[in-house]
Amino acid sequence: MRLFARTNPRRPRRRLLPATMAVATLLTVVVGAPAVAAAPSTVVGVASGRCLDVVGNVRTAGAGINIYDCNGQANQAWTFTSAGELRVYDETMCLDVVGQDTSAPAALQIYGCNGGANQRWRVNTDGTIVAVQSGLCLDVTGAGTANSTTVGLWTCNGQGNQRWTTALGSTDSQPPTAPGSPRVSGLTCNSVTFAWNASTDNVAVAFYDVYHDGQLMRSVSGSTLSTDLTVVAGATWGLYVNARDAAGNVSQASTTVSITPPPCQADTQAPTAPTQLTGTAAGTTVTLRWTASTDNIGVRGYDVYRGGVKVGTVTGAPPATTFTDTGLAANPSLSR
Repeated sequence: MRLFARTNPRRPRRRLLPATMAVATLLTVVVGAPAVAAAPSTVVGVASGRCLDVVGNVRTAGAGINIYDCNGQANQAWTFTSAGELRVYDETMCLDVVGQDTSAPAALQIYGCNGGANQRWRVNTDGTIVAVQSGLCLDVTGAGTANSTTVGLWTCNGQGNQRWTTALGSTDSQPPTAPGSPRVSGLTCNSVTFAWNASTDNVAVAFYDVYHDGQLMRSVSGSTLSTDLTVVAGATWGLYVNARDAAGNVSQASTTVSITPPPCQADTQAPTAPTQLTGTAAGTTVTLRWTASTDNIGVRGYDVYRGGVKVGTVTGAPPATTFTDTGLAANPSLSR
């Protein structure tokens, strides 16, 4: 067997890939019309993870509706009233079907609340939001997931672009559990992949908020369990993540993962050769062990060869100094 150490973490072939993650499915929380208006809430598309949004954050009657990254602004804060209205902008404007259209497709807008049938909605436990007048579903056009994709009405079909998570009408006060096992991979001078295990909630996790040292870096949907972050070379940061549900309940923070990205500089110095390589055979398996290499920047991986052919890679920060090779022929000779 032959063993080579590798460095220069900026080379693409050495970037670590995040482990496969289980995806937490967003559930719905809405109930029938409450006796009084509920507190404002976001309405988040299951397929997109983006919020129901008044285009351009304008308060003018006739402004359209789309999906957009959830940002906590007033054009994404909806209230469900006892009359079945979906109100926005401190309840001064209503979600309205343009021209009282009852056939698909139908356009949506905001308009002064007037009690009309085209401003009444039914929020269902399956996650659909249905126009009472037409029976059509609130629908992200073309099943799109990108920012600024138009939202209108379409025949109900059960697809993800017609399903929404929201706390409208809910009295949910229970926060999610803290995200588990936060970890990093692929640390370079200017980037890192941060991942965690899913939280649980009595209703559903709607968002994960990623922080470093008390500063919010990024919010992602509740179905996302990893994200790529931009970091600063040489700066030691403590990364952690909170879970948040649609009602705004926030979990305890995960444990903190400390990172110190390496300097961004040209690396022309090779690591020292690994030493004291030994192998222990058991049947058709050989376990290799060696003494770590050293490098001016830092060793990020070892390539393991058998007969001149690479059979494996050990990565990490720092990488382990063992490797198990399996599926060998019985009684092989070891070449070191």
